[in-house]
Parts: sequence; C-alpha cells; structure tokens
Amino acid sequence: MHIIEVECYRRAAELGIYRKEPPELNSILAKVNSSCIPIIFYNTEDDVGHFSPIVGTQGDQVLMPYTDKRTMSKVELQQRWSAPGILRQCLLVSAPILNNFVR
Repeated sequence: MHIIEVECYRRAAELGIYRKEPPELNSILAKVNSSCIPIIFYNTEDDVGHFSPIVGTQGDQVLMPYTDKRTMSKVELQQRWSAPGILRQCLLVSAPILNNFVR
C-alpha cells in the first residue's frame, strides 16, 4: 500500500468512511437493473486500468459498453478485476427512491 493510500484511509476513517472488502462479482451482477448501474475498474488487454459501467448480462457475457468488444465473459472480467496491481474498485450508482413520485 502506498503512503498516500494509508493517509487517505486514515482521513476517511476520521470522517466515518470505512473501507470494506469488495463484493463478489456475482453479487455485483445480481444488482444490475435500470436503477442500479455498477461501474467497475479492471485491467485491459493493454495492461492499463480502465472503468466501464455494467449494463447487464447475457448468458456468461457481461455487457460493458466502454470496452472494445462491448462484452466480456464473467470469467475474464473476474480475472481482469482481480489482476495484480488493480484495485478491486466498484461503484454502485443507483437512482433514489421517490416516495412522492407523480406521473
């Protein structure tokens, strides 16, 4: 862990923000729907970290529009997400639930 990471984690803890272990890929994929879009950080074929949203699955393929092929197998994504030097980062972006929504 780099010294800046140690400092950032320390400062985050002071603010009440704690680092958790990353969820399993299948858990992330199970949450994908029209109101919850995971954005995942993975290693590319060029050995460069890259972010892409996950917009769904089709069989064993994960639909990732910001990849070269727009899809990636679950096995390959797990390998690229867990690659050495790649932080297993994932943001789950979801729309707020509006109790007073009127059409």
